[in-house]
Amino acid sequence: MSLRARLAMPCFVAASLFFTACSGDGGNKPTDAGAPDASSKEPVVGGKLGAVIASAAAGSTAAPKAKSKDPNEPPENGIFAAGEADLRQAKTAPPKVDILSEGADPKIDLTYKLTAAEQKVSVTVGMRMGQGARLPTVTFDLSIKPEKAKDDKPKEGTPAPPTRLAATVTAVGVPPEQPLPKELGEAIGKLKGTVVRWDLGSSGAASNYAVEAPKDAAAGLELILDALVDTLSTSTLVTPGKPIGKDGYWIVADRAKTAVGLDVVRFRVFKILGVENGNVTLSIDIRQYSADPILKLDAGPGQKQEMPMEMFESQGKGQIVWNADTFLPNSGEVKEGVGAKLAGGQGGRSAVVQTELTGQIAPLSAPAKKP
Repeated sequence: MSLRARLAMPCFVAASLFFTACSGDGGNKPTDAGAPDASSKEPVVGGKLGAVIASAAAGSTAAPKAKSKDPNEPPENGIFAAGEADLRQAKTAPPKVDILSEGADPKIDLTYKLTAAEQKVSVTVGMRMGQGARLPTVTFDLSIKPEKAKDDKPKEGTPAPPTRLAATVTAVGVPPEQPLPKELGEAIGKLKGTVVRWDLGSSGAASNYAVEAPKDAAAGLELILDALVDTLSTSTLVTPGKPIGKDGYWIVADRAKTAVGLDVVRFRVFKILGVENGNVTLSIDIRQYSADPILKLDAGPGQKQEMPMEMFESQGKGQIVWNADTFLPNSGEVKEGVGAKLAGGQGGRSAVVQTELTGQIAPLSAPAKKP
C-alpha cells in the first residue's frame, strides 16, 4: 500500500518510505526547509553529502570509499561495517560520556531528581522528505508521569534503577495555517491517548522507548509518532557525572533510532550557555553514523526491502532549557538531517535519500488546537 493512500499525501510510496525523486532524475533543489520553520531554503543535509547529491542528480554512480583509519574514529563514509557499531557502542550499553571542558566557576550539579509527580509539555514535530515534500506538522500535548515503581528496593551500595516514565498524549493538533484533508485530520486526531514509555536514569540515560497507540488509530501514521520519539530522545540531557560550569561541554555517545527507523551510533555535544534560577540553557550538536551498511525499508505488510548504502551523513543542532525537577527540558528545539547514498538505484543509477526532522518543546499553557 502506498503512503499516499495511508496518509493522503503525495510523492511517497511504502516501498521507499521516505525518499522522493531519489533516482537522480533531475536536479531540482528543495523548495522549503520543512516544518515548523519554512523560511529557510537550505538543503536538508549539507557537508560532504552535498557534492554526492549533485553527482547523483547528474546520474553519476561514483562515490567516495571508506579509508582505513584509527578504529576509534568514526567511519569516513558514515557507515559502520557489519558488527562494528556494536563494538563501538552496544545497543544495550549505557551512554559513554567524555568531559571536554569543565567550564567556569561556580560549577553546578546536573543530576536529575526524578521526584516530580507530573510534567506537562507540548511537543511539535515536522518532517521534510526528499525534495520539499513533508509530513504534516503535529503538536502533541503530553502529560508525563512516573509509573508505579516496583516494591523491591535496591540493595545497599547499588545504584537506583531507572524511573519508568509514561507520556500520555492528552491532545493533538495541527497549525491553523496547515489545512488537511478531512480524513487525514481525523486520523491524526485519533492519536490522542497514545502513550510513549521509556526508562530514565538520574544521569539522563534514556532507553527502552515503546509506543502504544489507541486501538482505533489509523495505520500509516507511524512516522509521525517516530518523529515524536526521536525528538524526545534527542532533547533529553545526558549529564556529565560531575559538576560543570558555564561554557563547559561534554560529548555523549549512545545508540539511537532516527525518526525513519535507522539504527545509528549517535554523538551529542552538550554545552552550558547559561544558568538562571536553576534553569540551565544548553546547546546540542549532533552527529550520527549508520550502524548498518544495509538500509532496511518497510515495503508493505510483512515485507522488507534491503538496499546497501555507499555513504551516510547525519548531523543536527539544538538548544534546550533544562531543570533538575523535570523529566524533559522545559523548552527547546532540535533539527536533525539524514542523508544516504544508496547503491544501485533505479536503472542502475545511485539514489539519494534525504530527510529532515524539526522538533520543538514548550511548557504546556493551552490545549492543542484540534485538527
